[in-house]
Amino acid sequence: MTFLSIIYRLTWFFAGPAALLMILIAGSESRRKGESQLFDLAYFGVMLFVALTRVLDQRSGLKQTARGEPSTWKDVRQYITQLLLFGSAAWAGAYFLGKWM
Repeated sequence: MTFLSIIYRLTWFFAGPAALLMILIAGSESRRKGESQLFDLAYFGVMLFVALTRVLDQRSGLKQTARGEPSTWKDVRQYITQLLLFGSAAWAGAYFLGKWM
């Protein structure tokens, strides 16, 4: 396991989702003031970056899922699909919650 593969794994498994949650909360608060465009761009940028680090982790050679099982490209596609679906749904929920609360 190389240093770079450790960084990839920590990004897609922990730091990326944590950053998405923090941006979501901050964006929801700023939306009440009408200043959310920067947070929206940051959120989707980080979401794409997390997806990219998952791909790079798969290519790095370790090829494991979050549970430590051997990973395939099917697992990567499933992770990215779920990330984009649930991430977009969370953003939409925070958007409407922040707009109407």
